[in-house]
Formats: sequence, structure tokens, C-alpha cells
Amino acid sequence: MPIDDNGIDAMIKEIAAAKMPISSEIAFKYAQLLQSTAVVDTEFQLLEESWKELCRFYREHEAGAPMVSRVTSPYGHTAIEAFKFNLEFGHYPPPEILLCIAEGFDRYVHAGGKLSLDEAFFGEKHKHGKSLPNHKSKAETYGFFHVEVTLNDDARLSLENLAEGYISNMRIPDSQKPDVESYLRGYRRWKRRYLRSPLADEDKN
Repeated sequence: MPIDDNGIDAMIKEIAAAKMPISSEIAFKYAQLLQSTAVVDTEFQLLEESWKELCRFYREHEAGAPMVSRVTSPYGHTAIEAFKFNLEFGHYPPPEILLCIAEGFDRYVHAGGKLSLDEAFFGEKHKHGKSLPNHKSKAETYGFFHVEVTLNDDARLSLENLAEGYISNMRIPDSQKPDVESYLRGYRRWKRRYLRSPLADEDKN
């Protein structure tokens, strides 16, 4: 559905007022702005043109597509997880992901020391479950494992086999590595929480 000038202004205000600038919902709003034909002669248009050029390169040199399908890919819940995921696989993040992170840093800098990074990015003071290190850890622990599961084409390997191999390759001391059963419980919880997104429904329309 096309966005007119009033819709663009309203969306920008919604982004500015959002409690959590790196959420998937805000990334989706940025993606709508980037792809709107009404947004011309702005940084949004320039970023979108650059992304399209990059996609052409990926299609020509990497078997048909970028690493991600804009903000709908099932590798995480926040822009930080998406950012980390793309870099780990050698791909540039989509522009809406960069805009989300830039918005978080803008809030942090403009606050003049009155906000912590957690408050600027997540809209609340530090909590273990929502802190920046925790999101990075979950993206690496479950998001990357999910990619391995998705790309696995060996029917002989069960989910338990894949998890066992993934855990053995973790770059942490053996004493800190989880057992397969508890790791898969955490992975399934992560899937239920983060792989259900309204963005996927929008992408199908």
C-alpha cells in the first residue's frame, strides 16, 4: 500500500517516539519508508538505491539472492541480532537494520550521558534478559544454529546430531558448554519467541 506525505511524516514520528528503536517493528517501518515511491531526494532513497545495487551483485555472484530477505529473515528479533548475523556471514545488513542502530546511537549521544546504552536501545534500564550482551549471545547461540538446521541437507543428521556438533565447535571452555538436551530446550524457546513475526505475514502479501 503506497505511503503519502502525511503517512511518511506520521511514520517518522512513530519511529522517534518508539520505546525500543531496534525492534523488528521499527525495522519494518524503516523498510516501508525505504521502499516508498513517495520518499525522494532523501537519505532513504539513496540507501534503498544502494541496497538494490548490492542485491544485483548478490544475484550475479552468489547464486540468486542476498543473505537475507529484508527484515523478515528468521535469525533474530532485534536489529542488533540482524546486524551481527549478517556480518558473521560476510554480508552487508539491509539499510533498515543500519537505520535502527543509528537511531539508538543518536538517542544515546543526544542524551548527553543521561541514558545508558540499554536505555537508548531498549528503552529501559539494564536487565539481563534484554541487555545488549544478552541479545548478541542469543543471536550467536541460537540464530546461527538455526541457519545450520535450515541449510542441513543430510537426512541422516537429527536435530540432536546437529546440536552436538554445533556445541562441540563453540569457542568456549568445555566446562561452560551446555548439554544437548538443555541447549535444544533453549533453542525451541528462542524459535517460539523470535520466529513468529508480523513481518513475515506482510512479506507474503
